Amino acid sequence: MENTEEAAWVRRMAAWRQAGIGFHVIAKELNNSHVLTKIPKGTPIKFRGRLQPSSGLWQYSTVRTVLESKHTKKLLETGCKPKNSTSDE
Repeated sequence: MENTEEAAWVRRMAAWRQAGIGFHVIAKELNNSHVLTKIPKGTPIKFRGRLQPSSGLWQYSTVRTVLESKHTKKLLETGCKPKNSTSDE
């Protein structure tokens, strides 16, 4: 089942990117709009071989990963998310 709020943000991100807006600017807009990431602030994540707490903020690389994911491509092509989607993308 599709998370409609999440899908709306992904579609908005894709539209911004198609309009030529860069990944950094999209990340900044998501953070300014208080859009939550999949990994909450403070959750331990592995970064450069070490565990550290997640910032909970959008980074340009996260925006790029989301927009280039097969799940996003499927969402944009068909208007729905694959049923077995459990990825953090």
